[in-house]
Amino acid sequence: MIGDIEHGAAAVARHLGLAPGWSWDSQLLSATPGLRTVACYRFRRGGGRRRPLQVVGKFYADAAEGAHCFRTMTTLHGLLAGLRQPILAVPEPLYYDPQRRFLAQQWVKQRPYPELAAGRGFHSGLRWAGRALAQLHRLPIESHSAKTTEHHLLELMSPPPAELAARLPELAPRIHGIVAALGRLETPAVAPIHRDFHLRQLFYGARRVWLIDWDQYAFGDPALDVGNFLVYLETHLDDRVELAQRAFLEGYGLRSGDLLARRLPAFRALTYLRLACKAYRLQKPDWRQRLERMLDHAETALAGGAR
Repeated sequence: MIGDIEHGAAAVARHLGLAPGWSWDSQLLSATPGLRTVACYRFRRGGGRRRPLQVVGKFYADAAEGAHCFRTMTTLHGLLAGLRQPILAVPEPLYYDPQRRFLAQQWVKQRPYPELAAGRGFHSGLRWAGRALAQLHRLPIESHSAKTTEHHLLELMSPPPAELAARLPELAPRIHGIVAALGRLETPAVAPIHRDFHLRQLFYGARRVWLIDWDQYAFGDPALDVGNFLVYLETHLDDRVELAQRAFLEGYGLRSGDLLARRLPAFRALTYLRLACKAYRLQKPDWRQRLERMLDHAETALAGGAR
């Protein structure tokens, strides 16, 4: 059971050593039923007008998931702090309470990337995002067991593709065909990967890119992160997609002949299948059309074509 917002505020206040004269309010940032709740806490001293002290609090339904995220952020934050001029930044994890399944972390005050998308500096920001992702993939972290495509299908998609096919038998041959093609993927390269890398996770400031939400972090094929980001741009931008993708890939340092580039069509297909599962889960008014459109894009990607 996910804890309540008030207990989180009291825990943060105790950890920071705030005197009784501090007041607080909170804002619910997101709530994923059965998984986690995320809130922003703002602490003020008395009735002062100074900028409040802000902290992000995350309540987990699964204590192991919260502990995994805290360990991940602690490791990455420490590694990046030791670099001379890091490009990637990770919010500082303040503490984790396993009994309450509560993680407190630094509030990121830099500019969110969706705001950058409306300005002239967007392509420059995308190059920085590419550099930051490349730095993550090259961090000297000892790899443990790597996640395979089968892991991604089970852990990143809700409902899993097999369940989606069972619920929509008329689309089952298409879904099974995509899964079979993805099942033939090998993992020739293993690196630290975020597994949910997209614009809403990114903030820019002081020549650094801040990346949040490390719940899905693992070791695996870095092409997954690159492919996921390319698909996000394809599904959220208009006629600027090609230039935006080019800027991001330039920042990442990817060339057309690289082995990772050859795996991108399959990982783009994986993300489109993930979005098809999401369309079914959310069941918005146009969910059926969107789901089939995502399957179309997955099949096109696997065939080696552009969207």
